[in-house]
Amino acid sequence: MRRAASGLTFEQLVEASGVSRQTLLRLSAGQARGEVVTWMRLSIAFQVSIDELLGPVFIDDAPSVVGRDGTGVSDVG
Repeated sequence: MRRAASGLTFEQLVEASGVSRQTLLRLSAGQARGEVVTWMRLSIAFQVSIDELLGPVFIDDAPSVVGRDGTGVSDVG
């Protein structure tokens, strides 16, 4: 979604980020999480912070932790 919103074509994103087509396809399909350097390159290509880029990805996928009082904690870390 971010690529379409940025106005970049897939090939332009490959060129701007230096991330391979295969890696981008695997990330977009949810088949890979990506390494830190990959996310850094993508954040530079999109001109956004890593937090802004990854926030929606990992918030939706964050493990649920239950505290001693039985309440849930959605933010691990």
